[in-house]
Amino acid sequence: MRKKPAKAGRVCTIHLSTREIQSAIESVQAGSRKAVTDINAQVASAAEEQSSVTEQVNQLKSAIEFFKLNKTRSNSNY
Repeated sequence: MRKKPAKAGRVCTIHLSTREIQSAIESVQAGSRKAVTDINAQVASAAEEQSSVTEQVNQLKSAIEFFKLNKTRSNSNY
């Protein structure tokens, strides 16, 4: 990247070749692909964790219902 020296009160202009622009675009694209891949991995991991937690909650609900039912049955025997 080459910069023209700025004169007082003027904005510095940057002159880039087509090759430099293409290289910058490819760099941005590669970074974007990596970011998307990382996010996809995080989403997959979160979905797996959520599924596991849902399964545990359902098991606990079943156990609570089982104990409630047994308590009701044992109380009705008296």
